[in-house]
Amino acid sequence: CNGGKDPVNPDPEPEPDEYANVPGRTYTYCFEDNWPWLGDYDMNDVVVGYSTTFTVDKDNRIVAIRDVVTPLHSGGKLRSAFGYQLDIPVTAVKGVKIENGSSTAGLEKNQDKAVVILFDDIEQAVARGPVSVEIELDGSLSMDKVTRKSLYNPFICVSDKGFVPGAVRKEIHLTNYPPTSLADPYPFGRNDDKSSLDKAGNPIGPYYYATSELYPFAIDLPVTDHRIPDEMVKIDVFYPDFAGWVKSRGEKHKEWYKNSVK
Repeated sequence: CNGGKDPVNPDPEPEPDEYANVPGRTYTYCFEDNWPWLGDYDMNDVVVGYSTTFTVDKDNRIVAIRDVVTPLHSGGKLRSAFGYQLDIPVTAVKGVKIENGSSTAGLEKNQDKAVVILFDDIEQAVARGPVSVEIELDGSLSMDKVTRKSLYNPFICVSDKGFVPGAVRKEIHLTNYPPTSLADPYPFGRNDDKSSLDKAGNPIGPYYYATSELYPFAIDLPVTDHRIPDEMVKIDVFYPDFAGWVKSRGEKHKEWYKNSVK
């Protein structure tokens, strides 16, 4: 739909200097938990900071990944778990060690790709502080073939009652990133969501988690000092350039997140 570029997640630096592969830098994920409705669209229901460091062997193959995820803000009334799917088979993972996590799931079972859940409830996670994750890999993945954006598919699981490991759940991902195999297909294509569906109503891409105008339900920001919109203030009101960025498919107002109303 856009030449392979993610239309609603900023990519301010030109290839091949992929910002997300620089060790030590910290970035921010923000989620709106009302999907498939836009709801209040304040994009502050789950906000986490993250940094990633890859360890490679002499052949430039990834043998370990270290993530530090810092829960920053809980703005929703629903209970949200957070995790990510790696675009590798779960069989490529030799081990996972999570420190200060608060999920009963960890490396999930019954998933074809590697899926790690870090915490079950964002509100509790904010109080607990940063979570570190050490993932040991079998070396089958070359650093030459991967970027942080292509490897990581972050998401939240939203419910009234709380996260249940292994159960079908409502997942919210970045735009045009697919759900995991445990995601409930029912909300796709309903209300404000215009994901691509097959005849049976199952999400098949290329569009996922976006409105008809490609407004996202989650964003990935290359900043650490993101000003979180006030509760019930729509993100395109708090950030006046946001709408122009979305409508231009990310071609204009690429630094919209630097211009807030306060």
